[in-house]
Amino acid sequence: LTSWKPSPPRLPQLSNKAQEWAWQVPVSGAMKLILVALADHGSDDGYCWLGARGLAQMCGLSERTVRRGATELARLGWLRIILTPGTDPHGTYISLALDKLPDAPLDT
Repeated sequence: LTSWKPSPPRLPQLSNKAQEWAWQVPVSGAMKLILVALADHGSDDGYCWLGARGLAQMCGLSERTVRRGATELARLGWLRIILTPGTDPHGTYISLALDKLPDAPLDT
């Protein structure tokens, strides 16, 4: 008999499309870092479930900076923060505005 070894869990397929889009979005600094990190964990549809704590650790930023940056990115229309209280155990997810084409000059 050979010993059975379970397969490792399948990780969600990450999106090159979202990453390419994020690098073109005309923002800079912490907002660019936040957007690229979200895109790195996003699906081809632009949905991300990375929380503020994980995003802060990944980017080397404070949770407060991440929350402010995400709020500003939402205000600018580059992402949508979607709250789903009571229906989703995670409560919040982010949808990147992949349909919005980056064509404006860089924000500084």
